[in-house]
Amino acid sequence: MNGAQKETSAMRSVALDLAVKKISFCEIEVGEVLSRRTVSSLSSLKEVLGPECFPARVAIEACREAWHVHAVLTKWGNEVLLVDTTRVRRLGIGGHGRKTDRIDAEILARAVEKGGLPKAHLLSPARQQLRAELGVRRALVVTRAEYITTIRGLVRTHGVQLPSCSTNHFVSHLTKSKLTPSLQELIAPMVEVLAKVDLQLASAELRCNESWRRSQNPVAHDSPQRKCPHRSRLRFGDR
Repeated sequence: MNGAQKETSAMRSVALDLAVKKISFCEIEVGEVLSRRTVSSLSSLKEVLGPECFPARVAIEACREAWHVHAVLTKWGNEVLLVDTTRVRRLGIGGHGRKTDRIDAEILARAVEKGGLPKAHLLSPARQQLRAELGVRRALVVTRAEYITTIRGLVRTHGVQLPSCSTNHFVSHLTKSKLTPSLQELIAPMVEVLAKVDLQLASAELRCNESWRRSQNPVAHDSPQRKCPHRSRLRFGDR
């Protein structure tokens, strides 16, 4: 066994179960629970996983907080194992009949020591940013669609049928429609918000394109087989 292998095998076996308001920590050594605790924030674990501590292999399930937690723990000098949540049942998580963060953290920690964790793919920072930008755009698209549907419905209740048009041109077409003063007053707040959403959506699409361009650069975190097959520039449909 060479030096690198010895160092790897000597690393501590730790798992974290990340809940909304708490984090369950468990460390296993030679099959026995060496330490466990529950904290309210990641910073509270610095005394057991921080830069001054002996490095650990730390398993965390892929979730909303996983990217941030992965970055912090890696910066502290640990090896972070991102676990595929679709395959954790084979480890026994959920099979004990008692869904508790404490038990799940222990099961993951034992799996770290034994090896064979079902790992999830870790996106590069550039692709993490792209996914976040796409999430913002998706929310704006949904908001715009809901507003347009509501406005069309309100207009129909007043006996007016708005002509079909693309969502990008809905506001401009609406302002040209002959609506009664009372109807204009009714929908005015939504039209005002919708116009702002259109502007924000255009800006979001520019940011998405820029993030996509940056994500095409070769990065260490992305394996060749996981490269995105889409075009080098995002093109968004008129939704």
